Amino acid sequence: MVVLKQLSNIIVIMLFLVTHQVSGVSVFNNKLLTTEQNEKIRKYIITQNAKKAPIELKKIFGTNLRGLRLMSLDLSNTDFSNVDISNAQLIRVNLSHSNFTNTIANYAVIQECKIEEAMIAHFQAIHADFGASKFIKSEISHSDFSKSNLEESRFDSCNIQNTKFSNIIAKSISFFNSTIVNSNFQSASVTFGKFHRSKLMNNNFLGTDFTHSHFFFTKVIASYLESSDFNYSTIDNSTFFSSILSHAVIDNAKISNSRFSKSSLTNVPVLLSVITDTTFDHSNLEQAYFSTTKLDKVSFIKNQLNQVTFSKSEINNTMIQECQANFAIITQGSISNTTVNQSQLNNVAIKHSKSNQLAIKDSYMHDSEFINVIFKESNFNNIILIRARFRDNKFYHSSLNLLNLQQAAFINNFFDSTLLANLVIIGGLMNNFIHKDCNFKKLQLANCIILNSQKIENAITANIAYSLDQALSYQDLSSMNFSELKISGYNLSNINLQNSIFRRAEISNTSITDSNFSNCNFHEAKINQSDFKNSNFMNAKFTLTSISNSNFDNANLNNIDLNLSNIKDSSFNNTNSNESKS
Repeated sequence: MVVLKQLSNIIVIMLFLVTHQVSGVSVFNNKLLTTEQNEKIRKYIITQNAKKAPIELKKIFGTNLRGLRLMSLDLSNTDFSNVDISNAQLIRVNLSHSNFTNTIANYAVIQECKIEEAMIAHFQAIHADFGASKFIKSEISHSDFSKSNLEESRFDSCNIQNTKFSNIIAKSISFFNSTIVNSNFQSASVTFGKFHRSKLMNNNFLGTDFTHSHFFFTKVIASYLESSDFNYSTIDNSTFFSSILSHAVIDNAKISNSRFSKSSLTNVPVLLSVITDTTFDHSNLEQAYFSTTKLDKVSFIKNQLNQVTFSKSEINNTMIQECQANFAIITQGSISNTTVNQSQLNNVAIKHSKSNQLAIKDSYMHDSEFINVIFKESNFNNIILIRARFRDNKFYHSSLNLLNLQQAAFINNFFDSTLLANLVIIGGLMNNFIHKDCNFKKLQLANCIILNSQKIENAITANIAYSLDQALSYQDLSSMNFSELKISGYNLSNINLQNSIFRRAEISNTSITDSNFSNCNFHEAKINQSDFKNSNFMNAKFTLTSISNSNFDNANLNNIDLNLSNIKDSSFNNTNSNESKS
């Protein structure tokens, strides 16, 4: 019985060894294949190829093929499912039509390989190297290529879903006629990449480097591209729909025949770039910054353009339609053949620029300013310009028609052969208003101050002051404009100045007591040695204002704005205030 039991144990042990000999290297779990094992596999593949017989690596050698080393062999139609080829080195190997379901290839080097029409699912290849490999017409899903090298690899005509490409290095990668859905390219480097005739939907490109990349007839839909880098990139005949590009960088880029729709481009710097034949619609470009950029045949339709800046840029043949562009700035640029229509342009500033055939119509421009601009053949039509400021401008062969100019300031402006018709200027200031060969048809002026200006023929006037003395002789000076005037040596009281503008005015050695200054604007004004005791300054604005040696005793200072003001040697005894004076 003892002999039989020992014989039985020997048989079990022999069966175990035979079984594991058939399954090849699985007895070497967690170890790399040896040189001898690799040579055995190589010879097996060569033999099968010579016989045109199928290659059954998994059946013959098991699922642990870690450290597999092969070069210039044909492994097409091979089943790698559930196989571990980590640390493998496959160079110029044909892996087309193979099955890589649940395959592990971490730290593998799979270079210059053909992986065409392969099935790649739940494939893990972290820190791998697929340099110059071709994944053409392959199905890729639920896989992970994170931190891998994919330089010069091609994913043409692929269907890619739910796959990670985060932190990959993929210079000159190609996606031609491919679909990429629900995939992650966060912090990937795809410089010189090609995205041609592809569809990218619901992907994460946070912080992706697209430098020198080319998008051609590609659709990017519902994707996240925040803080991505498009330096020196080209976007041609492509669409970005319902995507987020906030804080992306567009530097030295070329964008043409493209569309950005229902997308966010907030805080995006666009530098030294060229944008042509492109539409931005229903998008948010708040705080975008265009610098030294050329825009030609660009359309902005129903966008949020608040706080957008165009600096040293050319805006040509462009349309801005039904946009909100509050606090936008155009400075040191040129504008030509451009139309702004049905838009809200409050607090907009156009400065130190040249304008040729600019048309602004049917819009609102509250608290906006035009500083040192040359307007040629330009047209302002049917605009409400509340508290607008025109300074140091020149108008040639232009038209200002049907404008509502309440509390507007015209300071040092020149008009040549310009139509100023059907204008209503109420509570305005015209200081050094010079004109030549102009038409003032149906111009209405009421409660205005006109100083150092040429006479305006045929204007319909009411309550016009032609000197500061005359203006300050009235008791009701509400909703007037005293911008940049020097008010010195006056002794006044019980004056109604509410809602008036004293922007950059200089008030010195003046007493205006027991008066109403509520809702007045003293932005950048200089106030020195003046007396305002017992006056009401509720809701007044003193931003960047300099106040010295002045008296505000017993004044109402509720809700005043003293942001960045400079106050010294002044008296504020017994004031009624809920705002600190600093």
